[in-house]
Amino acid sequence: MDTQQDAAEQKIVTQERKMRYVIKWVVSPHRKDKRTGALDPAPIDAYTRYAFDEVKRMFKQE
Repeated sequence: MDTQQDAAEQKIVTQERKMRYVIKWVVSPHRKDKRTGALDPAPIDAYTRYAFDEVKRMFKQE
C-alpha cells in the first residue's frame, strides 16, 4: 500500500501546471510622479529616534 501511495505522490509532483502566470508591473495613469522605484522615507521624529536608541542601549547591556 505504501508503494501505491508513493507512486501517487510522485505523479502529483511531476505534473506541470496548466496555467502560467505572468505578473506585470503597471504604474497607474492617475499617479502624478510615475515613479516605479522606492520612495524617500519620511523623516523620523524625535520620540521614535529616542525609542530606537533606548532599545539599542538595552541590547548592548545584555
